[in-house]
Amino acid sequence: SGPLPAPALPPAFDRETATTLAADLARETPNRVPGSLGAADAAAWFRTKLALYGIPVREDRWRQEVPGVGRVELRNLAAVVPGTVPETIVFVAHRDNKGDTSGANDNASGTAALVELARAYATAGATESARTPLHTLVFLSTDAGAYGSLGAARFASHSPLASRAVAA
Repeated sequence: SGPLPAPALPPAFDRETATTLAADLARETPNRVPGSLGAADAAAWFRTKLALYGIPVREDRWRQEVPGVGRVELRNLAAVVPGTVPETIVFVAHRDNKGDTSGANDNASGTAALVELARAYATAGATESARTPLHTLVFLSTDAGAYGSLGAARFASHSPLASRAVAA
């Protein structure tokens, strides 16, 4: 058998852009402990970046006990790109950190990758019609990932999008 041939389309993921986005998030909101002002600012950062591409974001807010933090408000953010079939592929990264470092690798890099992956489906400023994927795509930015993946668990148990997921 052997490797698959290279795709005919040029790659849409730009490593330099993703690196810059990760550095920006880590610098602008170094402390993203769930329930903190930094966590709220990081959520706004994610929403603002996707708005630049015309991609709306759905928000799920709830209160939950976070180990070592207390009972705080958490939020998951989901950017949905409708596909031609209802089955969903979920790309997920948590945006919080423990606050002891700027969290560039935990997990500003994952959040930046979500933004960069979603950019391929931008509608704002597109000179041609936006790409429509086969599957519905969900770019999910979760809260409290560094504290037991609480946001991912919330998505899996409460989101109607999770019931249609065929891959994450």
